[in-house]
Amino acid sequence: MGIDMVLNLVAREGLNELLQMQVSGLISALESNSLPRVAADSRLERPFDIDVSAELLDWFDDNEVDKDASLHSSLQGITSSDACDCLLLCAQWASLGHWEVWEGRSFIYLETLIERNVDDVNELYSSQVWKDASSAALKLNENEYSESVILDWMRRREELEATLDENADPHILPTMDAHQRSSRLLHHALVTAQQEGVFILLGREHMNSDKWGLDVFNLAHILAHGL
Repeated sequence: MGIDMVLNLVAREGLNELLQMQVSGLISALESNSLPRVAADSRLERPFDIDVSAELLDWFDDNEVDKDASLHSSLQGITSSDACDCLLLCAQWASLGHWEVWEGRSFIYLETLIERNVDDVNELYSSQVWKDASSAALKLNENEYSESVILDWMRRREELEATLDENADPHILPTMDAHQRSSRLLHHALVTAQQEGVFILLGREHMNSDKWGLDVFNLAHILAHGL
């Protein structure tokens, strides 16, 4: 299997509330399962409350921070990488949901949407690509975009002289279904991300947490400057 790209839709207010909480109060709320969480998007997946809560508590067990200070202030006293690990977990807690896809497949979805080639993997995570993708998503509906992705996928297979005959390749229909589902959800995520108070936190499997995000919504920037 390939590396997965992950696009989180984060509620800015929800994350900021966590950052302003006193660490001792945050830990207590996590331990008692009383920490409020933003409502989930009905179409996107997100980690279960208990899983993110357990990971955050494990992080606090493994890292020494000032429990009498706000979370944001306390994170200033440790290494950036460790602090951003905590921020990434907090962002997952404050997430409406996420869109996830094999990184290799994301070229099809993004190039179809922005109508130009993406030169390399690094460009997949550039702010300009996602600004252009977000703007383009507002100019066509979900069905139109999904159909365009399927046509582009078929064209690419033909260029590689790969069959489109479902009788010759039993994976054709499941792959087509996966592209339809993923493209629809990406369109939904991009439109939802343009609501007030929501931002995109983009990253990939095994990426250092301080590299997650775009522009001012990069975790390292949030650590330094807040929201």
